[in-house]
Amino acid sequence: MLPKLTPHLPTLTLLALLAGPGAALVLPQDAIAQQAVFAGAGLIEILPAGPAVADGATAVTMHALLLNPDGSAMTGVRPKLAAKEGTADGWTELGGGLYQFTYKPPRRDSAGTTSISIKGKTPSKEALETEVTVALLAPMPTGMTIASNPAQLVLGQDKSVSLNFTLSGGAGQPQAGAKLKVLASSGTIENLTHLGNGEFTARYVAPAVNYPHIAIITVVDERSPSTLYGAHAIHLVGKTDFPVSSAPGATVIVRINDRDFGPYTTDAGGGARVPLMVPPGVQSATLVSVVNGNKTEEPLDLKLPATRRISFFPTNTAIPGDPSVSVPVRVAVTTPQGQPDPGAKVRLTASGGTISEATHEGNGVYKAMFTPPRMIDGGNVTLQVAIEGEPGVQSTSMMVSVAPTTAGTVTQTPEPATLPSGSTGFKVYNKVTSLDGTGLGGRAIVFNASGARPQGETRDLRSGDYETTFSTTSDQGVQVTATVPGAVSGNPLRHVVLLPTQERVANDGTTTTQISVFTVDEFGYAVPDVPVTLKLVTGDGQLAKQLVTNAQGLGGTFYTSGRQAGLVRIQATAGDVVGATALLQLPAGAAGVDLPVSGSEAVRAMISGFERRTPTAILPREGAQSIAATMGPIDPSGQAGALTAFTVTAQPSQIAPGGSVTIRIQAQDAEGRGVAGHGVKVLATGGTATPARDLGGGAYESTLSVPQGATGEAMVVITSADGAITRALPVTVNAPTWGSTAEPVATTTTTPTEPVATTTPSTVAPTTTTTIEKPPREPREPGDYPFMRFRVGGLYGLYSYTQTSEASNSPLWQDPVNVSAGMGGFDVDVVAFLPMFEYVGAEAKVRTGFYSIVWPGTGDFEIPDAVPNIAVSAIGRFPIDLGSARIAPGVKVGALYGDFITYQLDDTNNELIWEAIGLPGLGVGVDVGLEVGERFHAHADYVQGLRGISPFSYNAGLDLGFTVVGPLYLGAGMDWTARTTTVVAGAAAAPIGTLKDNQVVFMAGPGLEF
Repeated sequence: MLPKLTPHLPTLTLLALLAGPGAALVLPQDAIAQQAVFAGAGLIEILPAGPAVADGATAVTMHALLLNPDGSAMTGVRPKLAAKEGTADGWTELGGGLYQFTYKPPRRDSAGTTSISIKGKTPSKEALETEVTVALLAPMPTGMTIASNPAQLVLGQDKSVSLNFTLSGGAGQPQAGAKLKVLASSGTIENLTHLGNGEFTARYVAPAVNYPHIAIITVVDERSPSTLYGAHAIHLVGKTDFPVSSAPGATVIVRINDRDFGPYTTDAGGGARVPLMVPPGVQSATLVSVVNGNKTEEPLDLKLPATRRISFFPTNTAIPGDPSVSVPVRVAVTTPQGQPDPGAKVRLTASGGTISEATHEGNGVYKAMFTPPRMIDGGNVTLQVAIEGEPGVQSTSMMVSVAPTTAGTVTQTPEPATLPSGSTGFKVYNKVTSLDGTGLGGRAIVFNASGARPQGETRDLRSGDYETTFSTTSDQGVQVTATVPGAVSGNPLRHVVLLPTQERVANDGTTTTQISVFTVDEFGYAVPDVPVTLKLVTGDGQLAKQLVTNAQGLGGTFYTSGRQAGLVRIQATAGDVVGATALLQLPAGAAGVDLPVSGSEAVRAMISGFERRTPTAILPREGAQSIAATMGPIDPSGQAGALTAFTVTAQPSQIAPGGSVTIRIQAQDAEGRGVAGHGVKVLATGGTATPARDLGGGAYESTLSVPQGATGEAMVVITSADGAITRALPVTVNAPTWGSTAEPVATTTTTPTEPVATTTPSTVAPTTTTTIEKPPREPREPGDYPFMRFRVGGLYGLYSYTQTSEASNSPLWQDPVNVSAGMGGFDVDVVAFLPMFEYVGAEAKVRTGFYSIVWPGTGDFEIPDAVPNIAVSAIGRFPIDLGSARIAPGVKVGALYGDFITYQLDDTNNELIWEAIGLPGLGVGVDVGLEVGERFHAHADYVQGLRGISPFSYNAGLDLGFTVVGPLYLGAGMDWTARTTTVVAGAAAAPIGTLKDNQVVFMAGPGLEF
């Protein structure tokens, strides 16, 4: 037995002396605690909060983490806050090294970045300083204006009008993703197109009726239908031949408001049909009759049907089936004349849930708050609205889609809580409830497990209880994470949520943690198949660069730790939507801290909601290592296990002939981890594919291209290097129509939620006679107008001529010549534009008139002459489509040719002779074309003739055409030409006289158009 050893005081003193002056003795465990975890003054970081909306109002709750070099919390720190743009204040200590403050972003119209900094002193008086970059999103537009051109439409005459939608406010990123949803209370909306920068156009097509009424257009931006909306009323004017009765032979006039229609004379039976154009809201007119000089006026009932003047605004594609959520519902109300009605008494009801009383917001827009019922499995609710005191037609309804109630909380209980040594299985019990604690059955639970895998299907035990059996895949501890994705709502993307399984990883270069990625709408429902770009903002670990969420809006990746202790910031971007999260990368023995959620109120609520329904259970195993160790080292390439499956998608899902798409590939092991570095092969039939690019974390990318003229589909085949794992993906080759793209457009045109009555025109007239209307003809699209017209015709007009001699020795007839005569002849006109580029064209015009005069003083000495006018011009124009009409202003330039007759004196024989002199020149002018409907067209121009820089002729023309059948049309027109030129003679080109003429001619004849 060894003796008990007791050190004496001199020994302790010696140890102290050997340690050196100022040294302190510490026990071994104290030495470990005092080792530096962080370099310098410690860990001084501002936690990521995602983007801030630069609206000058939406506050962002920020957090800072301040730890001493040994990892302990810094307390009592009061640094100075500074924001490059906006304001930062409200510094508050939360404990454990965490501090909170509020950032209020600036007001700006474009996206960008700014920075927030903190400066001060640590408790040990060292400098404390850090700065973080904050992404600024441009605010959503603040309003919407709608205009129609023209402002009204005559039914039976006009087929359509152009609509313009303008979003006002921020012009940055949020407008790039604008997506409108449009409803029309009557008629249809077509060709809704985003022009960029918040500008949209569409075409409103009138219904096939002829009674006057109002078409109410209601619009929302699908990204925020509760806040961004607009309404507009199109006046649909009725047109009909209205029968009236009076005395035989009477003169009748129908007066509507301040406009008279007539006079017309009644027939032998005292009847007449008066063409009327009746604006909306008019129910009666005044019949004015004049019989034998006696005038009478009497009211005339137009017998028009009452028409609807109230309409719903579109809502979200789906709203939550949860009574804890309320959404605004709006209706637009006009007066019968189409003006906003601020005094209507609007009453709304719902087939399920509750709805508040409506209040007037302005401009005839009324709002009520709708609280949906709890619909565990989803469904539909019908909303109805009516104007009190006006039953029947002044009511309408709209069906609203209600998504299944989303999970509010998911709890997880493993059984057993600790795995015995040698155990190969266990069970997990989950409880899924709504926000108010109601159990939710019929939900799909998605698991991610480390060290185990589910066996068979999850059992639904009813009332929100579920049971899942797992088998272990190792002899270590197990970690199981569960989540319940929301249903796919069809609403646009609003949030990208990042949830790490663990907020802390060891800085050993090998530890991994899974990061779940959720792409969701404003209510937390899934938005599927979203490409997400991942970025490691700070930290020296490894992270995949890209992923695509699945059909449940869920994706996952792994972060593999680095070796530097500190804060890891991770950012995810999907279009304009940004999400962020943070991890602590620390030594195994260092103390940790729970990182709070930063961001705006909406972002924090969304992330907190997903945290409540994404629990993680840890099952340690008796005698085994910790869970962190069981997750184990992985290859730096990101390989997690043996490759077992591929997930393959095409972005976009269709390809145009001659185009290309991106093929995204996710290689996974049996536990769903990304598998990198396996030499994935990509083959294609019907096109070509580039070799797969390894993006890290099991994500790969290739580009598929197809040739021009390709049809059907191209096939992409993904194969592992050893050929054991194969996945094929067909990609549809879809040739887009002219003016469209292969992808669905970013905007949606929605037709009315209820059919529009097609009352026959006989309802307008106060007789039983039924007028059969022709079926509506579709308005022409741009590019459907004729590109060439050819016309041949005759002409008749007047011609006047003046010749003046200005030199005594001139060969011209010395006396002034002033003659005029009628003119007849022919006219040929050809005009054509490039079919695929309607801005450029050419025209050739040949007009020749023949006349004769009797020389003054001779009695019957007749002198005949022909006056040619030839013009060949190039035309540049800019077509503007206005509903079913088109106007095309332009310019023209070309060559002109004509001639002048001259009357001369033959000195040899002392007699009169006459001959023509040519007159070429340059023509420059303006040109306007007009197309109205499918039959009528017009063309006007003015051309200035130039010789050198001097004008010599002035030319104006007007042509009208009416299509008779097929390509045949009848044309008529008028031309005016005035010319002046100086006659010169001799080598010195001395002026000897002046010639002037004036032509006014009328043409008519048939033509062909193509």
